[in-house]
Amino acid sequence: MSEQIDWGKATEGANALEEYEKAKTQNKKLFDPKELVKDSRKVRTTTDDELGIISYKPLTFGDLEEINKAGSNEEKSILALYKMLKKTYPDLTMDDVREFGLDTVQRLLKLIVGPNGFLQVPKTSQPGLSQPSTFKG
Repeated sequence: MSEQIDWGKATEGANALEEYEKAKTQNKKLFDPKELVKDSRKVRTTTDDELGIISYKPLTFGDLEEINKAGSNEEKSILALYKMLKKTYPDLTMDDVREFGLDTVQRLLKLIVGPNGFLQVPKTSQPGLSQPSTFKG
């Protein structure tokens, strides 16, 4: 004995699936490259108990290209901090940033660049890959 297909229910199910997929698509954010540019130009703020409210703008890829030309990691950090603050404090000079106390520089870098920094690429191993052994010949 064969079962009869209820085409009405099948069509209902197909329509429900189509509506579900449409709703899912409508709720997704569309990629807008121009919006990314606007976002990179927005002033951001963070608050520190000692330093107060700090305004800055995020680094851009163009900034990173210039920062990477600096010699040491310390120079890169100072330049990154300068570039982020200069965008909201136009009178700030690189010499001003060099005169900040070391504790202030470290605090600012942690606040606005983040605890892991943007210059560091985390070293992670991929599953299944092992570190090469050193040859002892």
